[in-house]
Amino acid sequence: KITPDIDKTANIDGTVSLKPSNINEEVEYEWYDKAGNLVSTAPTLKVNQVTSSGDYTLKVIAKSDNATNSVTTTVEKIPFIKDATMTRPGVVDADFNVPAQSGMTVRMTSATGSSSVSEVKLAEGATHATFDVSSSSSEVLQLSVMKNGKVVDNCRILSR
Repeated sequence: KITPDIDKTANIDGTVSLKPSNINEEVEYEWYDKAGNLVSTAPTLKVNQVTSSGDYTLKVIAKSDNATNSVTTTVEKIPFIKDATMTRPGVVDADFNVPAQSGMTVRMTSATGSSSVSEVKLAEGATHATFDVSSSSSEVLQLSVMKNGKVVDNCRILSR
């Protein structure tokens, strides 16, 4: 009988590697997301903790007799934004928990979303960004981090 376990290893880039263990024979691997979609047939699955979270199920199929078994693990989402504060008049500094990925942008708007103050593309690997918000008259600003146009994290900042 196959009784797989899953070892989770957190990576510095904000991903977690899910690797099967306790398997003593040749098997085929199938990884499924929380919606039941097949996401990989590789032995190890790498999941982005900033943009993805939830349960992942590993199904193993023995090559010798087609015996199967499954095990599920949960990947916790981590916030991208570590801290964002008005460090001096008209300037917001933001620190990130993990390095920025390709395709990430940061938008600064009034908290009501009615006026955009600025939007910048984050350099891949960036862990900090500074914003000029001197043109804003809003007392509360919202910082939104997006990856390929989809919001992955946001926070509000008092500007006064």
